[in-house]
Amino acid sequence: MNVGEMGTLSLQGTIGKRKNNAFTQTNSVFGYIPTSEEYYETSENTSKDEGLQFNALATYIRNFDLNGHKLETGLQIMGSNNEGITDLTEYKSDNDWNLIYPVYTQSNIENNDNIRIRFNADYTKPFKDGGKLEAGYLARIEDSDSHFELNTIDEEGLNIETDSTLNDLNIFRNIQAVYGVYSNTIGYLGYQVGLRTEYTGRDVNQITTDQKYEIDRIDLFPSLHLSYKFASGDQLQASYSRRVNRPRDRQLNPFPQYMDSRNIRMGNPFLEPEFIDSYELNYMHQFFMSFISAEAFFRKTNNVMTMVQNITDDGTIVSTFDNLNNDESYGVEAMASLQLFEWWRFTLSTSIYRYTISGETSGEYVDNSSLSWNGRLMSMFTLPWNMRIQLNGIYNSEKASAQG
Repeated sequence: MNVGEMGTLSLQGTIGKRKNNAFTQTNSVFGYIPTSEEYYETSENTSKDEGLQFNALATYIRNFDLNGHKLETGLQIMGSNNEGITDLTEYKSDNDWNLIYPVYTQSNIENNDNIRIRFNADYTKPFKDGGKLEAGYLARIEDSDSHFELNTIDEEGLNIETDSTLNDLNIFRNIQAVYGVYSNTIGYLGYQVGLRTEYTGRDVNQITTDQKYEIDRIDLFPSLHLSYKFASGDQLQASYSRRVNRPRDRQLNPFPQYMDSRNIRMGNPFLEPEFIDSYELNYMHQFFMSFISAEAFFRKTNNVMTMVQNITDDGTIVSTFDNLNNDESYGVEAMASLQLFEWWRFTLSTSIYRYTISGETSGEYVDNSSLSWNGRLMSMFTLPWNMRIQLNGIYNSEKASAQG
């Protein structure tokens, strides 16, 4: 709705209920070294979860003129709760997968309550010489409470005592950011330079053991984009940017979660965000309603978040997460997006790159590399009555990891 002559206010919201039931059956063959003995096992997993979720958004736009000078603000509140139970039974089987008797039974109960608040204020000021200034502020508050219960029964019908029978966890995040971006052109050369300053506060409160893990840090994210447009319409682009990936809640929870009788997953409350520096050089040729492009790139990630697995003396696989020093990838990418007919667009891209990951984890130094490649294709068909069919294909080759 309109607020005065130059303002607009919009309100929207949704509320819904989610319910999901699933059943999976897995057949496994285990070999034991140094003997050649094989052990056949069938596992049945039944899961049920349901919950409520809501989303409310208010947006206000204040236009100062008709040339793009404006202030846009938004407040979004999202929340959800979830109650889930997962029952797992592992059976000893014969080689025809006939069930003989249960050897392990596990019941997991997981309840979650989440609230997220997001506020943004974005200011845009165009100038008469073609330049444009963009500046803004962003606040994100996230509060998550989780409750876990685990019950396990062995083949003799006895309850297995574990360290994670009960687990209560709270994770609170406070992210505040300010940014500024200026863009303009000099002849055929366009440029954009920007800087974002971000504060991150994170509290992981392991209520069960009364342990707290805190992070307070300030990070800078500069960016630079250059583009040169030739008289033919082709474009040459160069850019640098820095971005962040933050760990998820499950990656932070320090209590062990028993996925089955042979797999345990543990989070790392000291896990830090990873930061990616990207350098790209791209050339694009446009013709009719199609284009082809070639790109060279170099990307470096510091504080790489990676999964680390260790095997205990009894053969149990324990998976957790750790920060390595860095990884690097450099290579080339080619893309073609072709409008073959009015009703058919075909896009194909492929890249080949050298990938290296290094650092120290579990007291061991890691330095692995690989020559990898990937390919993507997308075929879009436009049908009558504004209908579309899209087919996608993705291939990723093997890539070096922290443990292989």
